[in-house]
Amino acid sequence: MLSSKILIAAGAGKPQSGSYYPRPSLSGPERCIRQMTYWASGRDPDKQSGDRFILILDDSKWHEELTGDWLRKIYTLHSEQMGIDIFTLPFLSPEPRWCNVCKKSIPGNILHGHIDGILQDKETNEELMYEHKAINHFTFNRYWNGTLPIDYLTQSCLYFKGLKALIPNMKKGVLLIKNKNTSQYIDYMFTYDEERDICTITEIEHSNGDPIKTDQIIIEHILSDVADKFYGVYQHVQDKTLPERPYLPGTEFPCGYCNWEPSCWDGFEGEMGSDAVILPNEYIPKASQYRLITEMINGLKKEKDEIREDFILALTELKTTVGNAADFKAIMTIKKKEDGLPSITFTIRKIKREKK
Repeated sequence: MLSSKILIAAGAGKPQSGSYYPRPSLSGPERCIRQMTYWASGRDPDKQSGDRFILILDDSKWHEELTGDWLRKIYTLHSEQMGIDIFTLPFLSPEPRWCNVCKKSIPGNILHGHIDGILQDKETNEELMYEHKAINHFTFNRYWNGTLPIDYLTQSCLYFKGLKALIPNMKKGVLLIKNKNTSQYIDYMFTYDEERDICTITEIEHSNGDPIKTDQIIIEHILSDVADKFYGVYQHVQDKTLPERPYLPGTEFPCGYCNWEPSCWDGFEGEMGSDAVILPNEYIPKASQYRLITEMINGLKKEKDEIREDFILALTELKTTVGNAADFKAIMTIKKKEDGLPSITFTIRKIKREKK
């Protein structure tokens, strides 16, 4: 059938990750420096990106095209994928590397990127630097509910910094984020003060028209750590060392999506000692609170299990798997296990009544 063949086709044309080099999309504080070090050192990944992931990446590109088509109805969108040089990374070799977008050689010690475009108001001719992201539903909802997309804002400020060198009168930028599942949008209007290294978000708006924040949001030193992060990767590669893991064991994202995840966590248990240490005083009330909550949960679980047994006993005696209790329905599901014994699951649901 077609569904599986589409994934096979995506896998057959799977692009290679290519060589590592500093780029704006890697600059944010949430991007894992340990993953970047594995990549920069030339270590072969433990696993390859799945075929469906290739479809997801390709899907994002086409969402950008679709959004661009709508924007062109109200703005002039130009300078798409225009190459910009942001700043020099002096610890890197200036030996040129080829840019597949610009179709020319770029000095290897230049942080180089490509803007998604410039939006020009058709009436006032005012121009905005434009950056577009199409993301999954769960991450989008985090931003919809107030979490700031720091990595995307860092990348956008880098682009704005490079663009200002070419267009000094550029005053504002806009980061537009699309929910690939629902076609909802959030946009962040921002300015960047290079002298003070400050990103100021002047407006946030949802696609339902509601302004989310009328007061300015100030993000200080947004680019101050970018060069240091790339230098850290460079130094670890030279020293053949690895930075500390920035995420906890079992972190689903981004660790679960990292091609070096098995190597990264290999030997973790051997790095941990068993000798007791004195924790900071702030952990004393936390320890007490954690223990109290655990005891409450255990007590409630015991009470829940006892009530569950009462219901199963009642349903068994009445020779039924479903019983009503006022506005609630008790449901017992019975399945036969491989050993022939019954396996029972139990739940209580609220009965939906039709409104008269």
